[in-house]
Amino acid sequence: MKRSRILKRFTGGLMGTAKKIAQNTFILMLAQIISTVFGFFYLVIIARYLGDAGFGVLSFALAVTGMFSVVADLGLSVLTTREIARNKSLAGKYIGNLTMVKLVLSVITFGLIFATVMILGYPQETVIVVCLVAISTILMTFTNLFYGIFQAYDEMKYQGVGQFLNSLIMFSGVVVVEQLGYGIIEFSLVYCIAAATVFIYSIATCARKFVAPRIEIDMKFIKPTFMEALPYGMSGLFVTIFYWIGSVMLSYMHGDEAVGWYNGAYRLILFILFIPTMVSVSIFPAMARLHVSSQDMLRFATDKYFKYMAVIALPMGVGTTLLADKIILTIFGSEYVNSIIVLQVLIWSAVFIFLGSAFARLLESSNMQMAVTKITATCMVLNITLNLILIPVYSYVGASVTTTITELISFVLCFYACIRLGKVGYAKNLKDISKPFIASLIMGASIYLLMDQSVFLLIPAAAVFYFVVLYVLGGFEDEDIVLFKSIIKKESPVADNK
Repeated sequence: MKRSRILKRFTGGLMGTAKKIAQNTFILMLAQIISTVFGFFYLVIIARYLGDAGFGVLSFALAVTGMFSVVADLGLSVLTTREIARNKSLAGKYIGNLTMVKLVLSVITFGLIFATVMILGYPQETVIVVCLVAISTILMTFTNLFYGIFQAYDEMKYQGVGQFLNSLIMFSGVVVVEQLGYGIIEFSLVYCIAAATVFIYSIATCARKFVAPRIEIDMKFIKPTFMEALPYGMSGLFVTIFYWIGSVMLSYMHGDEAVGWYNGAYRLILFILFIPTMVSVSIFPAMARLHVSSQDMLRFATDKYFKYMAVIALPMGVGTTLLADKIILTIFGSEYVNSIIVLQVLIWSAVFIFLGSAFARLLESSNMQMAVTKITATCMVLNITLNLILIPVYSYVGASVTTTITELISFVLCFYACIRLGKVGYAKNLKDISKPFIASLIMGASIYLLMDQSVFLLIPAAAVFYFVVLYVLGGFEDEDIVLFKSIIKKESPVADNK
């Protein structure tokens, strides 16, 4: 069978493709899990210490700087990863020229952020918090350029160290600020210190392990490169706007408490999203190479990417919907009771992000970034429109519903674009999602029957039960087992037979 031959080719090239993807994903996943643990605890400390209003101010600062942060990059980091993954000799050229471009973009970004908060008439303390967070955000966009180099060389361990270092400094700084009894400005300063430290680490690592950064201005290189990156940047801008515009609108229309309740749940969703983010980061260079070398293997990789995201996302959506009250009250306390319904709605936005990540990455790795740009532009307009309609009436609940609807539409449009371009098959993907869906519903029924149990017991028990049911339903095919065994083994089955 054709698919069997593709599987053999895929597993036969594991040392350069699938195995490297698995190793990089594992490294980033481990680093992100550790970072998420630190991040979770410093989030809880900040949220409880500042209260819903103070947490709302900090969340607003993160939202408004997040919206404008894309301007400081405009897709340059993603393009750097794609092009250097195909030709390592271009690394010095990209770093030298794009550093200068990003310096100019960073000044513009800070100016836009400062002008926005001044025009909206926020108090001085909020302006200071926003400016400090803006500095940290801009520094991180420079760090992301070097992360792009690490990704292109398939050496994600250095990015993992950077993420761990950032979370460690953040956690330590937040604990110190809380113990000394300082306020929100000092919490914001911690973000700057962490970002500056990781930035210095990234420069040093790039110079020591890959290529020494050097300033270069080659307008014949900069102009076409900038235009090539712009679709990525516009996609990122549109996505970022509909990620954060809800918090900004809530702050302006309903005050800091509503922002705090919304972000109590939203921050938990952002923690969960590290999974598709890390998989995307790990697999993108390989998909970019497969687009050039083998369309069959690229399609195979996309099918598996989608299936495994569905296996994770669907039970997560069902379980979180049922356990949202236990999760919110256990983590944040009764002051954030209004965050329960937000979490129940927003968790499904995460599910759609998981499901859509494979198709968005497929389009980007296939030089179809303009299609992604059009989709994200459509979703941004939809998001802003729905927010303007729903937030004035339904506040934080309206913002949650808007975010989830937008992510659903984004997933559908990316999937449709891949089908229309002949990149994926409708029947295959529908089959891949059906068994995880059924297993998730059965798991949800078991959770409902045991709702009086502790959440610390319910979550791991439900996870084990889900995978048992999925296995019994035949959710793992022979080719999945072959692929897993090939990744774990030192050499692939094909190599062994030689």
